[in-house]
Amino acid sequence: MKKPLAIVKLFVAIIILSLVIIRVGPNIILDTLFQLNISFIIISGLLIIFLLLVNFMNIKMLLKSTPNITNIKLFKYYCYSWALGLFTPAKSGEFSLSYFIKEKVEMSHSSAAIILDKI
Repeated sequence: MKKPLAIVKLFVAIIILSLVIIRVGPNIILDTLFQLNISFIIISGLLIIFLLLVNFMNIKMLLKSTPNITNIKLFKYYCYSWALGLFTPAKSGEFSLSYFIKEKVEMSHSSAAIILDKI
């Protein structure tokens, strides 16, 4: 059941990417890629990973009274909520973490931890 959905997502992504390349032009995209400084991309990626880990540790410390969830699952769900927060106004998508971990942690506890982290 999930495989057709993945194929549809891949197809839509390819269509969107193709439309962007056609609209902008492949020559302009290649020129821009060759002008990029690779060291800035590497430094930016490392900083994003560091910030994700620090924010994850903040949430983990606030939820330390709930040992029901593993660190790997919590980090995965935190990354999902962080990515959703990039697209929602005022980073409100980060509150979706309480939805993702609702089976392991009560929503009231996780919402309180997220609000304390934001404060």
